Amino acid sequence: MKKTICWLALCGVIGVLIALPVSAQDGGDARAITAGKLALTADDLPVFIVTTPLDEVANARVDVMNLVICATPDCQQREVRVLGNTGGPTSDPVIALTPEGYPQIGYFHFKDNVLSMLICTDLRCGDPIFAVIDKPEDPTPFQIGRNPALAFTTAGNPVLSYYGYLALRLAVCADPLCETVTTREIDYPLPDGFPVSAQTTALVLDGQDAPRVAYYHGGDDNLKLAVCDALDCANPSIVTVDETPGAGKFAALALTPAGNPIIAYRVGIELRLALCMDALCEQDIKIVTLDTNAITTQRVPLLIGPDGDPVVVYARGEPPHIEMAICNDAACSDPAVVVVDAGPYAGNYYLAAALDSAGNPVIFHYNPAYDDGYQLIRCADPVCESASVTVFGEEIKNAP
Repeated sequence: MKKTICWLALCGVIGVLIALPVSAQDGGDARAITAGKLALTADDLPVFIVTTPLDEVANARVDVMNLVICATPDCQQREVRVLGNTGGPTSDPVIALTPEGYPQIGYFHFKDNVLSMLICTDLRCGDPIFAVIDKPEDPTPFQIGRNPALAFTTAGNPVLSYYGYLALRLAVCADPLCETVTTREIDYPLPDGFPVSAQTTALVLDGQDAPRVAYYHGGDDNLKLAVCDALDCANPSIVTVDETPGAGKFAALALTPAGNPIIAYRVGIELRLALCMDALCEQDIKIVTLDTNAITTQRVPLLIGPDGDPVVVYARGEPPHIEMAICNDAACSDPAVVVVDAGPYAGNYYLAAALDSAGNPVIFHYNPAYDDGYQLIRCADPVCESASVTVFGEEIKNAP
């Protein structure tokens, strides 16, 4: 079933025009994707991370991280805090909230070539702690810490999956401040040295804190899932989820209420959903094609609704616009597709999403068609038939 609902332009079967307000975007929370750019507090207030250019040094861009803390559900009232620069043109930042509701940010520090964390001890992140999670033991041309994902154990300790030394790696913090960290390779390059090339990593922990990591294996050119039987992941089982060449890029991962992994990912411009029939993904795996013209260039926002069924938010078409595939059952046999933002140029940058406590989507993205660019879409119902849209960004660009 395809249901079309548009706001920023009239289109399709059902057209609704909503006036834009005046300008003034995983770990442990089943409502949120594996840590992306956006998280929701216990009061459903958005918190998100944005990187913006700080300066040009010798023709090389250096980015700064901005934390946006919304004081109202629609983010009309908000605070922007500058947390520091990332040492280069990209930092792959991901944000998640601790069980206490404090932001934690994992990112790749480009200049120092290390996996880093910015640990906040309050919601406003007034005195953040910068921690190095993994770094090269010797000088190396290989990057350490790209494409991280972040989750928390039941004790509130951070766990990160990421790409480094040509391998898929896992870092497990023994305490909330990551003063003690254990790192481990959980999948390796092929014998000929071809890298794992985990273009994105997606991480969740099960009820016993055992990690599951979905990733694209560059050597085998397909989607894999690392299934760990304990937090330290000393003996992972590597499952090939989709053998199609190119499968697994921009993967996102979630667990059903029964603990079965679900993975959203791209194969070329085809958007797929892989549904494991058991917690270890040992039984048959169902592959569902959600769209054949998806152009999302970041981790695909994957959500689990209150009924336990998947919801996938993605960019589609050219120019891009935002759509949402809403599964009506656990097998996603006949998903409803909703056009959330008809664009143009919507959804291909900074796309992130979460579900609030009522099961209503909250979507953040950057649209270069607007002067300010950043948009927060707050749906008033699970299928987004109505929503508020807040457009902003100037205070992010000019934050002190």
